[in-house]
Amino acid sequence: MGDSTVAAGGERRPGRFLPALVLQRWALWRLPRRGQVCYLLGVDALAVAAVVLAALRFPPLPAMLGPFALLLGGMLVSAELARPVERHREDTLLGPGVDTPWIFAGVLVLRPGLAVALVVLSALHQWFRVRRRPGYRQVFGAAATALAGLAAGAFLTATGVRPLGEALDARTVGLLTVAGVVFLAVNAALVTGADGPRRPRDAAAGHAFDAAMTAFGLPLAWAAGAAPLLVPLLAGAPAA
Repeated sequence: MGDSTVAAGGERRPGRFLPALVLQRWALWRLPRRGQVCYLLGVDALAVAAVVLAALRFPPLPAMLGPFALLLGGMLVSAELARPVERHREDTLLGPGVDTPWIFAGVLVLRPGLAVALVVLSALHQWFRVRRRPGYRQVFGAAATALAGLAAGAFLTATGVRPLGEALDARTVGLLTVAGVVFLAVNAALVTGADGPRRPRDAAAGHAFDAAMTAFGLPLAWAAGAAPLLVPLLAGAPAA
């Protein structure tokens, strides 16, 4: 009777090896510099390994599911409100765009697994609802943001800032600000490593946008824990 996977004439049925075909046709392999391909894949692999290790070392706590749901819901509402603008906004070093405040707030109040879940869900929402960049760029952008969030979270853990309390003193606010700088710097370094440096004149507006979005994550992080009812009200602010 013959192998059922072999059609007439000895040809294999299309679709059985679709994942391999998709990978073979991935735009990543058409990049002119092999070093860039290796760099992008290396960052992706590093992100996966770092996320797994961090999630095992600091597993999510049930008490964090409430803040996670608040931040996720606010992020999706904000992204939908800003969708017409985001479709035409020039790319900056931080891929999440208006999702950045919610992701950085997650870095501040959630454990690594849940914080990275916000990054992944943001990337998926952008892919299906906002705009589609080449798949390898979407994956790399999420990987760079995840690594930046893990670096900022590691800084907060090392300095004893987390968990955030309802009252924030000057020292805590200062350390949270430094964590924001770490988040921006690590992400910028990873993206620059892939694309090369941008001209200061061209990059200034993008840097300002990324910094403003990250800074807005501070009040969101506080509200997620101390004043949850404020979070839905703040959902429209990044899109304004």
